Amino acid sequence: MLLDRETDLLETAAVIGPDGPIPANLRLCRGEGAAGRVLSDLKPLVISDVRSPPSSSLLGMAIAVGHQPGRTPWATRGFPLVSRGKVIGVLSLVTTQAPGFLSR
Repeated sequence: MLLDRETDLLETAAVIGPDGPIPANLRLCRGEGAAGRVLSDLKPLVISDVRSPPSSSLLGMAIAVGHQPGRTPWATRGFPLVSRGKVIGVLSLVTTQAPGFLSR
């Protein structure tokens, strides 16, 4: 997600799943959802082995990687994207392959 400097909203730039690009049109405020928390805190975020459905801001991405709401765990990592000392967005990784990339 990239930060729109005029609106101060995070907007989806690209979502890629195991089978290729996924249409997504998310807009998040600072503090909203996992990506919004990363933007407001300016530090990486790890949410691991969650058994409940992800927040609406992650639901589409979690389903795209195989999450079945209420049946499979999911996990995410989020990182602030910084260029020339300014935050330009957030990179989020989502998996249902627990512990997946979170244990390494």
